[in-house]
Amino acid sequence: MNTRSKAVRRSPRPIVRARAESDSAGSVSPEPVIPTRTSFRHLPPSPEVVRRIEEEVARLRRYFDSITSCHVVVEAPHRHHRSGWRYALHLELGVPRGRLVVALDPAARTRGSRPGKSDEIDAVYKDVNVAIRDAFAAARRQLKEYVRRLRGDGQDRTP
Repeated sequence: MNTRSKAVRRSPRPIVRARAESDSAGSVSPEPVIPTRTSFRHLPPSPEVVRRIEEEVARLRRYFDSITSCHVVVEAPHRHHRSGWRYALHLELGVPRGRLVVALDPAARTRGSRPGKSDEIDAVYKDVNVAIRDAFAAARRQLKEYVRRLRGDGQDRTP
């Protein structure tokens, strides 16, 4: 007599995904894509950077789905001998009643006529992925503010 219990094998549950809307011909239409144009200045084009930018642009749809266009310029204005590349990122979003512009420029961070140690450009500008993250975070903030103004949810912030 065998005392071992027989384990019941269950097949995994099928993954149920929401169906995309279909048009009158019956074909499935994917979610509309925001037309994105990516330009590189003073550095070679990188497919990884383009892919990362397109992912970030797709994430912007969560906040406002009527974005008409997006133009991103990745620039390496200077290559310094000791510290390497420093990246600037300019982002322009086309929205129905205008455009939103974000400029993440490392040269604009220095202040005063004699730069010192405290005026040194942050390390965040030395990595292109961090520059992309910060620029799109600023774009999300501007987009949220734009949507708030469109809806008329609040009064202008005046101190």
